[in-house]
Amino acid sequence: MKERSTQSDALVRARNALQLRDFDTAERYARKVLLEEPTSRDARLILGTVYLRSDRPQDALAAFSSSVEANAKDVRALEGMALAYLRLAKPSDALSALEHAIEYEPGDAELMFNLGNAHKALNGLRAAEMAFSKAIELDSHHVIAYNNLGNTYLAMGDPAKAVQIFWRGLVVDPNYPSFHYNLGVAYEALGKSEDALREYDAAVKGRPGWIEAMVRYGSCLAKQGEHKRAIDLFSQVIAIDPLNAPARNGIGLSYAEEGKPDEAIRWFRKALEADASFLVAAVNIQDVLEKTGRYAEAVDEIKALVELMPDNDGLRVQLAKLYRVLGHLDQAMSTVSDVLRRSPNNIEALKLYGALLQATGRSDKARDVYRKLVRLDPKQAGFRVELARMHRESGEFDAAISELEGYLVSRPKDHTARIELARAYGDKGDWAHAAQILKEVLQDRPEDAEAMLELSVAYQAMGDKQAAVELAGKLVNLRGARGRSEDIDGLEDSIHTYEQAVKAYSNDMHDAWERNIAVLRDSLRGSAEREGAADHGLDAETEALLNLMTPEAIAVDEQEEILFLDEREEPLDSDELPEDFYAEEEDERPEIDELLIGEDLYGDAPGGGGSGDAGRQAQGNEQPRPQQAEGQPQPQQQYAQQPQQQVPQQPLPQQPQQQPQQAPLPAPQQQPQQPQQQQPSAPQYPQQAPQPMPPSSFPPYPPYPPYPPYPERKPKPKKEKLPPLEPLTLSQPEPEEALEPEAELAQDQGQEDAFDDSAEPLADEALGTEEGLEAEPGADEDAMAEEPEAEPESLEELPEEPALEEDFAEEEAPEYVEDVGFDDEDIWADPDGIDEDEMLEMLGGQEPDEAPELNP
Repeated sequence: MKERSTQSDALVRARNALQLRDFDTAERYARKVLLEEPTSRDARLILGTVYLRSDRPQDALAAFSSSVEANAKDVRALEGMALAYLRLAKPSDALSALEHAIEYEPGDAELMFNLGNAHKALNGLRAAEMAFSKAIELDSHHVIAYNNLGNTYLAMGDPAKAVQIFWRGLVVDPNYPSFHYNLGVAYEALGKSEDALREYDAAVKGRPGWIEAMVRYGSCLAKQGEHKRAIDLFSQVIAIDPLNAPARNGIGLSYAEEGKPDEAIRWFRKALEADASFLVAAVNIQDVLEKTGRYAEAVDEIKALVELMPDNDGLRVQLAKLYRVLGHLDQAMSTVSDVLRRSPNNIEALKLYGALLQATGRSDKARDVYRKLVRLDPKQAGFRVELARMHRESGEFDAAISELEGYLVSRPKDHTARIELARAYGDKGDWAHAAQILKEVLQDRPEDAEAMLELSVAYQAMGDKQAAVELAGKLVNLRGARGRSEDIDGLEDSIHTYEQAVKAYSNDMHDAWERNIAVLRDSLRGSAEREGAADHGLDAETEALLNLMTPEAIAVDEQEEILFLDEREEPLDSDELPEDFYAEEEDERPEIDELLIGEDLYGDAPGGGGSGDAGRQAQGNEQPRPQQAEGQPQPQQQYAQQPQQQVPQQPLPQQPQQQPQQAPLPAPQQQPQQPQQQQPSAPQYPQQAPQPMPPSSFPPYPPYPPYPPYPERKPKPKKEKLPPLEPLTLSQPEPEEALEPEAELAQDQGQEDAFDDSAEPLADEALGTEEGLEAEPGADEDAMAEEPEAEPESLEELPEEPALEEDFAEEEAPEYVEDVGFDDEDIWADPDGIDEDEMLEMLGGQEPDEAPELNP
């Protein structure tokens, strides 16, 4: 009794130490029990569990096997053996042990959970899904079963379903950090980066110091462009684990995204220094150098790493991949062959070797290499897709379909394999089956560009051109909008497919149009023939009535028509518009003359307006215009006789002398008898009532024509210029002041008046001050007469009066008059001006065309 109590106390202490993860204490007490009782089942199970948890799977397998030898139906011992086999990477032996255990206890949720792990290790994802689902069914609170089932869906390529499972697990245990971590992975696969960052943050907070979660969190931050936060997080990981290669690699990626390639390469080298087997850093070095166009430097960098670590086959494989990218297939084949001679089962080397064989046209050897890959590593089942592609390209469609269907049994959601299977069915000619597979892919992944491209081709082959065009257009828009690198690479293929679909669709539409037109033409021809046959059966009376409804052409006498046209054109040569009309056309807006209407410009002008003789003549020749009653149309025949005169904006004025009534034309030529012959292009001015003229200051006569120039004078011998007519001390301005041309002209005219007997003597002009120049030009004659007369101071210096008249007689006009324009008004002229008779006498009897009369 005492010995049994001692053994029981040792077992209790061993179990308590195991629960407290004190594996050394648990192992010591378990061995103590086995020394006292070698057949103790509990001591062997505790010892095997300690070995498993302390990462000694071989010792654990020995402990559990000894227990199974004692009792073949020991379910817990069989389960321990299965776990040890899984640790030893022997999933098939683990599956066999679990199947035996389930035979004895089929309702054990833990056995079903471990069975799912065994199937997953064997890449049997569908069987693993069923096993995990059964475990959850048996135990709805099995948290790890939820987690592993979600990971299985992720491996099957169904992240949306994985998200649902993880959230179900969080309902069971909201504090389980692995759910948040795996949710972040699933959200990243779905492209929901913000949700992924939130879940990674929750995982790191739920389990502080979780390096794997921190690295994943930092990588996601770097992808979102938050490089500073990512570098800070990776630095925290390095503070915990200084030789953490993924963290160093993550810092390098952040610097690469920031556009600092040299700093990134430095951190990639540090990652390789921390872990020589971390070949991702070498790949990143190659990528950064290639993106910056430094291909030669990339080769030298990888070569230097190979020389630094000559036993690292991974670096040699990476160098061979770089040679392949640069197109040096011979060097790539030589490098990878060296690796395979030393390590014949190197998975990465076999992958590259198979690709090189396929690129050089040796497809048979490439198939053997891919088969070896799948046989060596079940995880490389994806190469079965590549193997099926090779079968399809060589025309072995059945072999390709068989290979893909076998692969999809374990990975039913692998969209790459499903798309390749659709291609195989399409090449075989079964487009309907191919289209059905592609539709299922698009249901799971609505924006899968490759599936959309293949489905558009399938629609086109099936004859559904409209669906093919719509899908191809959607594909082009999708790839153009996203702008990803893979989308840009495949955009050309998408555009080509779209063009082909549109071309086929347009050809079909053209053929359909031609067929429809032909059917319509035949139908119309048949209807016409039936109507013609029916018309032949009519009696004479009905046919006569129908003939009365037929329009007949009206005969027109060509000779009379010609005469009528001549009669219409005849008034064009005789009737002319008055000169007033042309003058009005030349100056549509007589703004200056309108301002001068009614002004008393000249003292001797009879009407208070006008300009000299021209103004008086214009006033004398002006005739009153006939007023037209408002709303009374003008005779249409007056405008009909002038079809070529079309004034676009001004109404045609009435002629001042118009016959009250025109002679009627001969009977055959009268216009009312030929209403259809009236030209439509004639302007219909009389049809519109003239608008009432608003009260304005428009003149009742057209603007005055420009003044005619002086008659040309015959050239005469040039004479010496006469001395100045004015006395220097009377009207000359100060030397520093310059007079305007108008002032000089006024001053000279004042001097002429000094020698005229009838003109008043100079008054203000005799003063040599500025007050005389600034005299008011509007002073009347009475005020000027009351001023005292003043004799010029230096009058004796002027030449005698007869000589002056003689000189004026020889010259027709003073030179200073020629330089003055007649349109300008001289405000400095003499108030009284020069009499017309005196001017004629001074000019020697020659009368100019016009003499401007200046009024101050």
